[in-house]
Amino acid sequence: MTAIKHQLQAFQEKLNANQQIGKLINNWSPNIIIKALNSDEQYTMFVADGKISHIENGLFESAHEITIEGDSDILLKVFSGTTNPAEAVLDGELFVYGGDQDQIKLDALTLVIWGM
Repeated sequence: MTAIKHQLQAFQEKLNANQQIGKLINNWSPNIIIKALNSDEQYTMFVADGKISHIENGLFESAHEITIEGDSDILLKVFSGTTNPAEAVLDGELFVYGGDQDQIKLDALTLVIWGM
């Protein structure tokens, strides 16, 4: 298992254990696509019923998706909570593609999970 996949699974456990997060993402069901720009690693996190239901290797497109791209090291730092994702976006290290409502949800998740 790669370091990124391991960190995404740890993120999944942390998110799914938080009841406040469950309320924030209830009725929100995007596929969140994670792409490492400096390797061929791609993962899809499936969100359903207020949780990340599972993570798959590869790209699984859907009508409602969010794409998060960055080098492996920044993805590890963002999903471990050691780097603020908003700052990484402003610094041009992380790229997030999705609708405005999705951006708001992601910002709220960041605040609740890491207090950023």
